[in-house]
Amino acid sequence: MAEPITLDRSTWQLPDLPKVLGALPSVDQATMLSADRIATDRIGLGLLQMMENAGHQLAELTRLTLAGVAGRRIVVLAGTGNNAGGGMVAARR
Repeated sequence: MAEPITLDRSTWQLPDLPKVLGALPSVDQATMLSADRIATDRIGLGLLQMMENAGHQLAELTRLTLAGVAGRRIVVLAGTGNNAGGGMVAARR
């Protein structure tokens, strides 16, 4: 079994993230459910495909944000809410 990786917390920090000017765009639950329904009913995307796409983009954002993580272990915490599937996909990738 591989030795656990330890970090010197006094020198480690997340990289600077892009600044958001103004309010951070967001939608409420009803709006997101409507968007999901449009994607599934009108466009023909399956919920599993949408979850796969979201998880893939989350994994890519993680790679860009935490450059140099290839081959390292990353802990992904995913609850039981609506985004848990995307978190599980990101962990797999």
